[in-house]
Amino acid sequence: MERRKVLLMYSGGLDSILSMARLVREGYKVLLVHFDNGCSISNGLEVERALNFENGYGKDIVEYIGKLTTVPNFRDNERQIANMPFSELQDRYGDTTISQIRCLNCRSAMYHEAIRYCLLNDVHYIAEGARKSQLFSIEQPKVINGFRQLLNEFGIELLLPVYDLEDDWSKENELLLYGINPSASEDKCILGMPLDEPVPEDQTDAISKLFEDNIRPRYLKELKKHLKDPQLPYKEKGRIEYD
Repeated sequence: MERRKVLLMYSGGLDSILSMARLVREGYKVLLVHFDNGCSISNGLEVERALNFENGYGKDIVEYIGKLTTVPNFRDNERQIANMPFSELQDRYGDTTISQIRCLNCRSAMYHEAIRYCLLNDVHYIAEGARKSQLFSIEQPKVINGFRQLLNEFGIELLLPVYDLEDDWSKENELLLYGINPSASEDKCILGMPLDEPVPEDQTDAISKLFEDNIRPRYLKELKKHLKDPQLPYKEKGRIEYD
């Protein structure tokens, strides 16, 4: 029986690797895609490891399709927000932080490019390694549901294989059961800020409102236009060229 294809947002970190392993176990063919947002530092090991997974599982089960650049959409989201005084942002959406806004702009751009790839390549599932316990606003239910609804507009289902995983110890032990060494290398974002405690709910509400009011309507318009007149944003379908 042919495996259903799922595009996995692959950072090279343990959450995305465990997501891959769980999806394979559930019978999917996993397409690994790595994103370049223009604000990260990489030693390239995440690419090397992705190719190792492709070789180890076999290309009919795991395939590394390369990198997608999210720079144009990420910068466009940043520009839209930067044109508003922060006091206006707070009045309109509520209290939040620049760090959480940037995370929203970046993750939204990833979803935009992932949807375009899926529309071009007849893929009906997108997955990512989001975990509620990681505290970021963009990984809380209100914001995740916004992403899910955006995908559903295009007949794409969102899969979150590790969303309810609570601790790293369980994650590392499960990876060992899959025969995967629980060490990883992923891009380091120069904009993201590590969190020591959960973002207050009102700040997550602000991020959710910002997505629904500012980003989602633009993306719906752009992607629906793309459906009517698809212009290939890549040289060819299938594997994407990477450095």
